[in-house]
Amino acid sequence: MSTPLAKQRARTDAEKDQRRANLLASARGLLEERHLDDIKIADVSARAGVAKGTAYIYFPTKETLFLSVLQDELAAMFSALETHLTANTGQADRFASFLAGELASNPLLLDLLSNLHSRLETNLAFDDIKAFKLYLAGQLAHLGALMERAFNLESGKGAGLLLHGFSLAVGLAQFARPTAPAREVLDTVPELTSMKIDFEAEFSQALKQLVDGVSR
Repeated sequence: MSTPLAKQRARTDAEKDQRRANLLASARGLLEERHLDDIKIADVSARAGVAKGTAYIYFPTKETLFLSVLQDELAAMFSALETHLTANTGQADRFASFLAGELASNPLLLDLLSNLHSRLETNLAFDDIKAFKLYLAGQLAHLGALMERAFNLESGKGAGLLLHGFSLAVGLAQFARPTAPAREVLDTVPELTSMKIDFEAEFSQALKQLVDGVSR
């Protein structure tokens, strides 16, 4: 009787890719259930059905694992933005609403972005940070160029606009998605009503204003 791949050593490239994908899927599932500080490599490996030592072969630290999850989430969103920009030339309002909706519907992505600098990058090797930053810069440059053509922006403004937009999203998300104790305070103290934020609406409006500010 053959042994399941999870209990065997991955030998072929396809098996290694599958094992890596399983670890990423397990990490993603755990991140949707609890805070990243409460997750250990052992938790991820157990859910994926592999030994903890095996997980470390693919991801030396849990931060490298979570960074890979973040990059996968960003790649999916960047692909969706590219498709939208290509099909909706000249419609900045629609783009702002679309990006706001993409982010609002993906709390995992917002959580990872919010923890990128304060937690993930604190335990990453130089080459891992460099590779991620180069990937991000390349994607922002590509999408920024599409935005410049779509919204008649000055050359070179698109990438910076997106970077500012994502920075704004991280800040708004932290206010719009408070902890349970803080949410209880906001819900019960009338004087704090103005501090309750609708992330999608606020971000969409702010992004539209950013685009208008750099339009020709």
